[in-house]
Amino acid sequence: MSLVSSIAGFFGYKPATPQHLPLTRGPRVAGRNYGAADQNRLTMDFQGTRVSADTSLVNQLCVMRARSRKLFTDEPYARRYTRLIEKNVAGPAGVQLSISGGPDAEYLLSQAEAAAIERRWKYWICSPWLMVSRKGNWSQVQRKALRNCCIDGEVFVRVVGDETSPYFIALDWFAADQFDEQFNSSLPNGGEIRMSIEFDSKGRRVAYHPFKRNPVDYLPGSRTRGMGERIRVPAEEVIHFHLDDLIQQSRGVPWLFATIARINMLGGYEEAELVASRVAASKMGFLVNPEGGPEYTGDGQDAQGNTITEAQPGTFESLPFGTELKSFDPQHPNGNFAAFIKAMLRGISMGGDVSYHTLSGDLEGVNYSSARVGLLDERDGYAMLQDEFIQGFCLPVFRSWLIAQATIKAVPLSVDEARTFSQIVWRPRKWRSVDPVKDIAADVQSVALRVKSRTQIVAESGGTFPATLAELEAEEEAIEAAGLMQPATPIPGSVPPKKGKEEEDDEDEEQVKPKPQKNGRFSVG
Repeated sequence: MSLVSSIAGFFGYKPATPQHLPLTRGPRVAGRNYGAADQNRLTMDFQGTRVSADTSLVNQLCVMRARSRKLFTDEPYARRYTRLIEKNVAGPAGVQLSISGGPDAEYLLSQAEAAAIERRWKYWICSPWLMVSRKGNWSQVQRKALRNCCIDGEVFVRVVGDETSPYFIALDWFAADQFDEQFNSSLPNGGEIRMSIEFDSKGRRVAYHPFKRNPVDYLPGSRTRGMGERIRVPAEEVIHFHLDDLIQQSRGVPWLFATIARINMLGGYEEAELVASRVAASKMGFLVNPEGGPEYTGDGQDAQGNTITEAQPGTFESLPFGTELKSFDPQHPNGNFAAFIKAMLRGISMGGDVSYHTLSGDLEGVNYSSARVGLLDERDGYAMLQDEFIQGFCLPVFRSWLIAQATIKAVPLSVDEARTFSQIVWRPRKWRSVDPVKDIAADVQSVALRVKSRTQIVAESGGTFPATLAELEAEEEAIEAAGLMQPATPIPGSVPPKKGKEEEDDEDEEQVKPKPQKNGRFSVG
């Protein structure tokens, strides 16, 4: 008995006797199961994987890359997808930038300093000093990077200090084959090397270990020195752009990885159907000679000894007695050929996140509404890729260049300021409106209602508001200097200004002003 119970008993308190109620069995509830995890005869061949992304890639990446390159070489749909990515992510002019500056304390640079840095950047990206090979400008480099990402899944660029360049920096390509997927090891400092990429104990990228030369470069007569030799390149000197589909994924995979097998099978089917259709159009039939009968000679023989028969419209040929003609009439192309190809291409377009009519070029049955919906969704996907490309490729290139310029005192920034400089506006390519008249009218109404700014409208078209104002000012000055007058064109969606009392009275006077007629009299109206 506890101390509390003893004191309570002294004052006459008696604890209540507990009553045990009989247990009743409730209804049996079946355990909750997920159909996706059921193991039955219908799902025995549907086995998933629990291994990490790198564990899968270590043995499969090389095969996927080789197959993706094969499709890019031979299959028009794979090549079309690559061109779509180039045109819509980079575009003709590539991703451009503007550097912000101003008099306020929030800006590190004045407007003049920002404009000077921006001019120097443009000089570099348009000069032969951009690449170590002295070949290619900034837009070409971007398209090449995107092309190789579509095919190989990743692109490697090395930032090289070039003392012969006035900018002290240049870019150089690494081939994806130079990074061996089988090069994996643990390091004494707690780090590790995963597929030729060195990580520290906290998972940060420290260095890359590529082969000095491309190990699959078998060009006859080329030098082979350093073919199997690896070099260690610090991570800050390498720009490795790829899309991370899974957590702890060290390398990139071809962007059409989900449709590689389907595209290959579709190409084989089209080839087989094409050959069968050609055979069906070429073969006429077979001549069967009776046993012991005269042999059919036709019109001669070809170099291989096959009998040749000339077929002309409206003519009949006399065959030897007993010779029988058996026709050969294969039904190709198949009546469902077009529908089957369309169904396959829809799956391929979904795997590449593009619309069917864009990938295939098939505009049959596409109306304005469906085309608009498909384009808007597709352009959202391109906009997401543009953001990935800017953050993973364009920004590291610009930051490396800015650090190099700060090192040689070519810009009014310290090296530390250049490392963290973020007052940049990236301007990727934009797309023309599907219905520009309606969109402009909507923009006018949005500005009038104060729900949208002119800066936003200009940014959506890929420009900047200050640059647009400067261009408009320069145009007005040029027009005025030339003595020209701009035509007054009404703005779609705008409301004409309300007229004052004097203007209305003037219009009334003009309406009632007498007009002379042919007979010399005047009429009012």
